[in-house]
Amino acid sequence: MPSTTAILTLLFGGVVPRLMPSGAPAGAIGGTAPSLDAAASEALARLRAGAIAVYADAPDIDFAATQARYDIALGILAGAVAQAGADRALRRVAGAIAAAAAARRDRLCAWLTHDAAPGAWVASGSSVPIRFVDSELRKDLAALPGDGGATDVVRIAILVCRRMLELARIELALGCDTQLKTLAIALVGTASDDIAELEAWTQQCGDVRTAMAAPVH
Repeated sequence: MPSTTAILTLLFGGVVPRLMPSGAPAGAIGGTAPSLDAAASEALARLRAGAIAVYADAPDIDFAATQARYDIALGILAGAVAQAGADRALRRVAGAIAAAAAARRDRLCAWLTHDAAPGAWVASGSSVPIRFVDSELRKDLAALPGDGGATDVVRIAILVCRRMLELARIELALGCDTQLKTLAIALVGTASDDIAELEAWTQQCGDVRTAMAAPVH
């Protein structure tokens, strides 16, 4: 059996997840709060890693690896906003999103490296649906205005949450593992709520950088 690092390197396209140290703020990288620019760059690197990831053609494995990668990126984005934001309402929403993403990420990485049954690794289906979602997310990110959204962390987070909904529905349709199906059911509701809250904030406040400079209220 390959080592945990080898498995994660393979599935995450050569970008090994850097998990938070115990007690670090949700979304922090190496225990420190990244700037918005750094958070966006780090998250985009995680999301684009799908272009070189190796798919197992096993629905549960492909869902777990892709969803974990999305949760790593979402945790980085939301964690930066939770720590750097001047808007209290946005900080609250982002903090909850970052914490939920970190919890899912840990569960999925644990499942991939310890809990997945040997049969889960046997190619038993097509990775096409998940590859398509991954490809569409990269197109979404490339289509963002300006420099591609590298600094607009809230809008990137919304795009990620939308594609996470699709991943969850694919797992419910094609997956076999009870743990992952339970996670996917919860994810459908969570991602829908996160999208609604973030979209409501963007409609009210506009560009995230304006709110970062606004007085705390």
